[in-house]
Amino acid sequence: ILVSIRSRFQPDHIIVLGPTLPTVQKPWASLQRQHVQSSRQQRTKLTLYYCEQLKAQSKVYGFKYTDINKETMNSETGELDDFYLNPIAPHDIHLDMFRTYTLWIEALFNTDPHF
Repeated sequence: ILVSIRSRFQPDHIIVLGPTLPTVQKPWASLQRQHVQSSRQQRTKLTLYYCEQLKAQSKVYGFKYTDINKETMNSETGELDDFYLNPIAPHDIHLDMFRTYTLWIEALFNTDPHF
Protein backbone atom coordinates (compact mmCIF):
# COMPACT_ATOMS: atom_id res chain seq x y z
CA ILE A 1 0.00 0.00 0.00
CA LEU A 2 2.81 2.42 0.83
CA VAL A 3 4.38 1.93 -2.58
CA SER A 4 1.03 2.72 -4.18
CA ILE A 5 0.53 5.80 -2.04
CA ARG A 6 3.97 7.12 -2.93
CA SER A 7 3.46 6.49 -6.63
CA ARG A 8 1.75 8.95 -8.90
CA PHE A 9 -1.33 6.78 -9.40
CA GLN A 10 -4.63 8.13 -8.20
CA PRO A 11 -6.02 5.83 -5.48
CA ASP A 12 -9.19 5.13 -7.47
CA HIS A 13 -7.00 3.86 -10.35
CA ILE A 14 -5.64 1.05 -8.18
CA ILE A 15 -7.49 -2.27 -8.06
CA VAL A 16 -6.59 -4.68 -5.27
CA LEU A 17 -7.22 -8.34 -6.16
CA GLY A 18 -8.11 -10.55 -3.23
CA PRO A 19 -6.65 -14.02 -2.90
CA THR A 20 -8.59 -17.00 -4.14
CA LEU A 21 -9.99 -19.73 -1.92
CA PRO A 22 -7.66 -22.56 -0.88
CA THR A 23 -7.42 -25.29 -3.49
CA VAL A 24 -5.71 -28.30 -1.99
CA GLN A 25 -7.90 -30.50 0.20
CA LYS A 26 -4.91 -32.20 1.85
CA PRO A 27 -2.03 -29.71 1.78
CA TRP A 28 0.52 -32.33 2.77
CA ALA A 29 -0.19 -34.05 -0.56
CA SER A 30 1.12 -30.99 -2.43
CA LEU A 31 4.85 -30.41 -2.61
CA GLN A 32 4.29 -26.65 -2.31
CA ARG A 33 2.16 -26.97 0.83
CA GLN A 34 3.60 -29.92 2.78
CA HIS A 35 4.15 -27.72 5.85
CA VAL A 36 0.44 -26.81 6.14
CA GLN A 37 -1.50 -28.86 8.68
CA SER A 38 -4.85 -27.03 8.78
CA SER A 39 -7.96 -28.21 6.93
CA ARG A 40 -9.23 -26.55 3.77
CA GLN A 41 -12.26 -25.40 5.76
CA GLN A 42 -10.03 -23.64 8.31
CA ARG A 43 -7.93 -22.08 5.57
CA THR A 44 -11.06 -20.95 3.73
CA LYS A 45 -12.36 -19.16 6.83
CA LEU A 46 -9.01 -17.40 7.26
CA THR A 47 -8.87 -16.47 3.59
CA LEU A 48 -12.35 -14.94 3.72
CA TYR A 49 -11.43 -13.04 6.89
CA TYR A 50 -8.26 -11.75 5.22
CA CYS A 51 -10.28 -10.67 2.16
CA GLU A 52 -12.67 -8.69 4.34
CA GLN A 53 -9.74 -6.94 6.03
CA LEU A 54 -8.08 -6.26 2.68
CA LYS A 55 -11.33 -4.89 1.29
CA ALA A 56 -11.78 -2.61 4.31
CA GLN A 57 -8.21 -1.28 4.06
CA SER A 58 -8.60 -0.76 0.32
CA LYS A 59 -11.63 1.39 1.03
CA VAL A 60 -9.70 3.42 3.63
CA TYR A 61 -7.06 4.29 1.01
CA GLY A 62 -9.58 4.83 -1.78
CA PHE A 63 -8.50 1.74 -3.74
CA LYS A 64 -10.93 -0.52 -5.58
CA TYR A 65 -11.14 -4.15 -4.47
CA THR A 66 -12.40 -7.31 -6.10
CA ASP A 67 -12.14 -11.08 -5.82
CA ILE A 68 -13.91 -14.13 -7.26
CA ASN A 69 -14.58 -16.03 -4.05
CA LYS A 70 -18.39 -15.89 -4.17
CA GLU A 71 -18.34 -17.11 -7.76
CA THR A 72 -15.99 -20.02 -7.05
CA MET A 73 -17.43 -21.13 -3.71
CA ASN A 74 -19.52 -24.29 -3.43
CA SER A 75 -22.72 -23.18 -1.67
CA GLU A 76 -23.10 -26.52 0.12
CA THR A 77 -19.58 -26.85 1.53
CA GLY A 78 -18.62 -23.18 1.85
CA GLU A 79 -15.29 -24.07 0.24
CA LEU A 80 -13.89 -23.82 -3.25
CA ASP A 81 -16.01 -25.72 -5.74
CA ASP A 82 -13.89 -28.57 -7.11
CA PHE A 83 -14.98 -27.55 -10.63
CA TYR A 84 -12.35 -24.76 -10.46
CA LEU A 85 -9.45 -27.06 -9.57
CA ASN A 86 -6.84 -27.83 -12.18
CA PRO A 87 -8.14 -31.08 -13.76
CA ILE A 88 -4.69 -32.05 -15.01
CA ALA A 89 -2.90 -31.53 -11.69
CA PRO A 90 -5.38 -31.90 -8.79
CA HIS A 91 -2.74 -31.00 -6.18
CA ASP A 92 -1.85 -27.78 -7.99
CA ILE A 93 -2.23 -24.75 -5.71
CA HIS A 94 -3.60 -22.61 -8.55
CA LEU A 95 -7.12 -22.45 -9.92
CA ASP A 96 -7.81 -23.73 -13.43
CA MET A 97 -7.12 -20.69 -15.59
CA PHE A 98 -9.51 -21.74 -18.33
CA ARG A 99 -12.41 -22.02 -15.88
CA THR A 100 -11.68 -18.79 -14.01
CA TYR A 101 -10.32 -16.23 -16.43
CA THR A 102 -13.79 -15.02 -17.43
CA LEU A 103 -14.67 -14.63 -13.75
CA TRP A 104 -11.66 -12.35 -13.29
CA ILE A 105 -12.54 -10.33 -16.40
CA GLU A 106 -16.08 -9.87 -15.15
CA ALA A 107 -14.87 -8.97 -11.64
CA LEU A 108 -12.49 -6.36 -13.04
CA PHE A 109 -15.14 -4.94 -15.35
CA ASN A 110 -17.62 -4.70 -12.48
CA THR A 111 -14.99 -2.93 -10.39
CA ASP A 112 -14.06 -0.47 -13.13
CA PRO A 113 -16.13 -0.36 -16.34
CA HIS A 114 -13.23 1.47 -18.06
CA PHE A 115 -10.95 -1.54 -17.59
